[in-house]
Amino acid sequence: MCSHVRTTSSESEPEPGDTVGGQLTRRERTIAATIGEGLTSAQIGLRLNIAERTVDSHAEHIRNKLRLHSRAQIAAWAVRALSPGER
Repeated sequence: MCSHVRTTSSESEPEPGDTVGGQLTRRERTIAATIGEGLTSAQIGLRLNIAERTVDSHAEHIRNKLRLHSRAQIAAWAVRALSPGER
């Protein structure tokens, strides 16, 4: 007789904001921290000396890795998850 164990979706799927499925790179963490400061992509680009579109690409990667849907969620995650030295 074969026994099957069922898991609920909360047990099998990570919650939004979990880093399951891929950790953020150092640059992505920096971008997340600056989004957490409330900076726009243009402001972040000027600060880090990168193109605004590059900032947007990093933000998209962050949203995908953390299963988030908006910059506001990235900002909330950054404030909650990043250490003060990273922010």
